[in-house]
Amino acid sequence: MVSILIVDDSAIDRQLMDGLLSKESDFDVWTSTSAADALEQMRQGMIDIVVTDLQMPDADGLSLVRSINEGFSEVPSILVTAHGSEQIASQALDEGAAGYVPKTQIAQKLVETIRNVWLLMQSERSYEKLAQHT
Repeated sequence: MVSILIVDDSAIDRQLMDGLLSKESDFDVWTSTSAADALEQMRQGMIDIVVTDLQMPDADGLSLVRSINEGFSEVPSILVTAHGSEQIASQALDEGAAGYVPKTQIAQKLVETIRNVWLLMQSERSYEKLAQHT
């Protein structure tokens, strides 16, 4: 089971992503309305992947990605935004995001992106375990 935290101040976008991801039997979906709340949820429970909006009132998604990388380096983040560009995608990846999905393509790409990030994460963990035993 993959535990996913969706962080978006827009109730409509949160519900859209929650509904889309909850259809997947191996996804356990949580939601948050702000970066501060998301970090608190991460401190209290096991989150495997964070999906965050870029623009939020309390902190932008890039700041949240930085905070996740600093405090929860094993948790990958995926940035979503309605105001996307190649520059924002590049900046998100430079800041440590594991992926980027424009909101216009959420229905087509979010599940696939999460699965790809999860598989990569599992491969890295398997490699680390193998390296420890050799």
